[in-house]
Amino acid sequence: MRVPILLTLLAGLAACGQPGSAAAPHQPASPPAGSSCAQAGTAVPSPVAPSPGRSYWPHQDSLMDAATTVQEAGEQRWPQLYAGVELDLEQNLLQVRRIPSGPAVDQAMCALVPTVTVRFVDAVHSERQLYAWQASIFADRPYWQRRGIVLNGISTEPGLCVVVAIDDPARHWATITARYPGLPIRVEHGGEAVPLVVGQT
Repeated sequence: MRVPILLTLLAGLAACGQPGSAAAPHQPASPPAGSSCAQAGTAVPSPVAPSPGRSYWPHQDSLMDAATTVQEAGEQRWPQLYAGVELDLEQNLLQVRRIPSGPAVDQAMCALVPTVTVRFVDAVHSERQLYAWQASIFADRPYWQRRGIVLNGISTEPGLCVVVAIDDPARHWATITARYPGLPIRVEHGGEAVPLVVGQT
């Protein structure tokens, strides 16, 4: 079981459509590229699954603390490289996405959490860059609404692209990607979120 930390999401990596080409269907990824590290001379304990009927993992708190440490450092020290962090509870490790730049950054990230195993996954774009593109598209919602296209969701595929959810992607994906030349965008189907109202039936 893998758990997202803060604003990042963990899912099977799908191809991100580039302007002028259709986005590929959402499919599981091939094994992640990258490297891994753990504290030298320390055996990584086998994860202990939660007892029946419970979803909490005994090592979940320590992984959450480590993920927060790596995320804060990544955003502050390596904003041009850092692309997100997730928990892999079944494997008892952190999965860190970053643009490859050599072993120095990977080793520095590992040194921040010496008792935790870290697995690195190669990213194409940093978290900061993807969030900037996401904000730019979000600001364009009135533009698209005037043209009869409602952007139901705007999110990111960590390290890869911005994901735009609309009612009819087959009809509008080319129009949307054409407005953002050079931006890695995946246009997919997604309905408008319906908020839950407590106390109403």
